[in-house]
Amino acid sequence: MRATILSAAMFLAFTAPAFAQLNIAMPTEKIKTQDEVDRDAKRDQDYKASMQKVPDQKANNDPWGNVRSTAPAAAEPKPKKKKTTAQQP
Repeated sequence: MRATILSAAMFLAFTAPAFAQLNIAMPTEKIKTQDEVDRDAKRDQDYKASMQKVPDQKANNDPWGNVRSTAPAAAEPKPKKKKTTAQQP
């Protein structure tokens, strides 16, 4: 009996924060009026029209392009060191 009550209390303690995150009391979707729908459609049309007026950007926008060489130099491999065992005196 004691274990059942303890397990029920633990279950409630762990599920209460998760249950509190649910938004059951208030719906999140709002029904739009026809005026709001028309306003959103006009806003979308205006946005698309303004985006068509913006010129395309250049493909290469590298201010240091003429300073760099064409290809990076290959790094020289480092010589491998031999493993030596330390001798204690």
